[in-house]
Amino acid sequence: MDEFTNSRVESAAPLLAAFDAVATEGLLTRAAEVLDVPQSSVSRRVRALEKILGFALLQPAGRGVALTTSGRELYERTHHVMRELDYALAAVRADADPESGLVRFGFPLTLGPQSVGSLLAGFHDCAPRIRVHLAQAHGVALAEMIRDGRLDVAVVIPPPDDLDATVLGSQRLLLHVPTTHPFADRTQIDITELADEPFVASPPRFQLRSLLDTSCREVGFTPRVPFE
Repeated sequence: MDEFTNSRVESAAPLLAAFDAVATEGLLTRAAEVLDVPQSSVSRRVRALEKILGFALLQPAGRGVALTTSGRELYERTHHVMRELDYALAAVRADADPESGLVRFGFPLTLGPQSVGSLLAGFHDCAPRIRVHLAQAHGVALAEMIRDGRLDVAVVIPPPDDLDATVLGSQRLLLHVPTTHPFADRTQIDITELADEPFVASPPRFQLRSLLDTSCREVGFTPRVPFE
């Protein structure tokens, strides 16, 4: 038999559900009940599949039907695929249910367990049937996961310009220095005073590092970061 072209595979795919139901139930009437379609529609779909394949799949057997040798081989090769497809569709429907579905939530490494716990507790009080899958990563990775659909919502600091965002709150950025440092007794400094200071900072892919680099460049210097 010639190899299937893509168009022939696409034509056969919708008909396999009818064949699978008939092969599983052994009766056209039961298959029609399972699929919730008229028996005549089931018969037409099976005949159409046989025409595409070029051989018979079913043969009469008493009041029902039985699989031919080729039909048995096709059933054994495709039945598990049909079941997996059923399970996949059911899972997707369940996840998309606004009352009891799934929300994929991401949060940054700098957001502590107390903040996340309080946020999740409040959400659970409002939507107790919703399941939440958690992901923790740095801001750039979280934004990318939102863009490609791996996350539904995330807390990102700061929010990227190309994504819709709602401000939940603000955080102060503090400068930490040794107790022996000249700035240790200061309550406030100008960022320009840090131009010659070495920094301990996050790697460049982190949003806080990006914020540091941008803030320093805006006042005329690039921060020196010997420790990441």
